[in-house]
Amino acid sequence: MRIQRVLNNNVIVARDFSGKECVVIGKGVGFNKKTDALVNEACIQKIFRLDEDNSIDKTSEAFKDVPDALLNIVLDIVKQATSKLDRKIHKSVYASLLDHLSFAIERTRQGTYVENMLLWDIKRLYRNEFIIGQWAIAEINAQLHVALPEDEAGFIALHLLNSQKDGAMPDIKAVSKVIQDI
Repeated sequence: MRIQRVLNNNVIVARDFSGKECVVIGKGVGFNKKTDALVNEACIQKIFRLDEDNSIDKTSEAFKDVPDALLNIVLDIVKQATSKLDRKIHKSVYASLLDHLSFAIERTRQGTYVENMLLWDIKRLYRNEFIIGQWAIAEINAQLHVALPEDEAGFIALHLLNSQKDGAMPDIKAVSKVIQDI
């Protein structure tokens, strides 16, 4: 696999040996690398291969302006979710979490607060996902010097629930409605 473009220390656009373009994520995969260099396979954590060349540009743009610290936290969130929740997580969660958390940080810095109306239910019904979300919020707050609220831990938990690869996503709205009715 050869590097086509370095987006940041942790994200590159590469061409695999079959000639297809892909986005490669991994701690240090782009550090001090130049175009046409071989990709260090040991650094690879995820590879995104898309069918349309235009989609690669859109996907790579999503990762381009993300702080390295946030990308590393998202990588760790998925790593923890995969091991602690003992389930397969779909690779789309990387992009959705990065997008959500980038926007949440921006909102917080502007003083805008979004309440998670399902927080109480998430805390009780999806405790393990919520604990991972709490850890992530603490890391983001410490490393990026923001004050994301606890509600964001609930949103992270929902992202993890939505990304289950086996398709057995519980219907949290229906469960919440039943609980509220009781």
